[in-house]
Amino acid sequence: MLLLVFLGLSYACPLNSEDDLLKQINQKTFEISSLCIQSAIDKSWYDAALLMVTLAFDQEIPLDPSLKISAQANKRKLEKLITSLDNTSTIQVVSPAYQWAQSPDIVYLDIKFSHRLDSPGCLEIISPEVSISETRLTFSGHCARSTQRIKLDLDLEFFTEINAEESTYSFTSVGRLNVNIKKREAISWPKPMKGKKPNNVHTWWEMKEKFQKAMNKLTGEDDDTNEPAKKSPEGLMNSEKQDL
Repeated sequence: MLLLVFLGLSYACPLNSEDDLLKQINQKTFEISSLCIQSAIDKSWYDAALLMVTLAFDQEIPLDPSLKISAQANKRKLEKLITSLDNTSTIQVVSPAYQWAQSPDIVYLDIKFSHRLDSPGCLEIISPEVSISETRLTFSGHCARSTQRIKLDLDLEFFTEINAEESTYSFTSVGRLNVNIKKREAISWPKPMKGKKPNNVHTWWEMKEKFQKAMNKLTGEDDDTNEPAKKSPEGLMNSEKQDL
C-alpha cells in the first residue's frame, strides 16, 4: 500500500464513465485488478475491460478465472440480443383464437395465445397490452419462440356497446387471457363481434351450459327444448376441428 501511495497509485477503480476509466488506465493512476475488470464488464465497458486485461498480462498481474465466465455470459446475452434484432424484420402477426359464452349480464372470452385452440400456445407474453372501450377490445403482445418472433394481435369490435368501466381481464398461468365484458343491456348476443365470425372463434361450451337456463329465461325460450346436448370430449374436439 505504501508503495502504491509513493507511486501515486490507488486501489480505487474509477467508474464515473468508460472514457474516464480509459483515461485513468492510460495515466496509470490506479492498480488494475480483477474487481475493476469485472466492474467494467458489468457496465458493458468492453474497450476498457480489454485494455486492462491486455495490460494485466503484460504486467503479469494474476486475474480471477471467473472473469472469463462473466465475459462468456455477457457474450451470450449480446448474441441473443443480435438474434432478436435480426428477427424483428420477420415478425409473424397472429390473431389469437378464443372461445366465448355469455350470461344475461356478462360476455366471457377465453383467449389463447395461439392461432388455434388445439395448437400449442405461448406460455408467456412479452409486453402485453390490453385495452377495453365501449366499442372494442384490443390485445397485443410478443411471443419469443427460439429463432422466430410472433406478435399476437386481436382487434375485436363488440356486437354492441358495453360498459367498459365494469369490464375486467386477467392473465392466467396457462398462456391465456380471460376477459369479462360487462353488457350495457341485458340482451342475448348472437356473436361477440360485429361482422363475420373468424374461423378460430368458438363456443365456450362449459360456460355456455353454466348460464343456459339464465339465458333461456332472458330470451323466453324453453329450457328443455333449447338446452344444448351434452358433448363428449371427442365430440367437442371434432366439432372444433370442423370449425377451423
